[in-house]
Amino acid sequence: MYLRLTTDGQIVTPLAVADFGGWYEQVRDPFGILFALSFSEEGRESETLLERE
Repeated sequence: MYLRLTTDGQIVTPLAVADFGGWYEQVRDPFGILFALSFSEEGRESETLLERE
């Protein structure tokens, strides 16, 4: 979903770990609709993803 929205859209808030503890970002699609994407990977997985950055 992220790749489809960002292909012709605009990243408003880059994908990052949010203060509330999960991944969060905002993307505006080519039609001007703003999507707020948020997800968590239950602790350990989120820490592993942070180590890759």
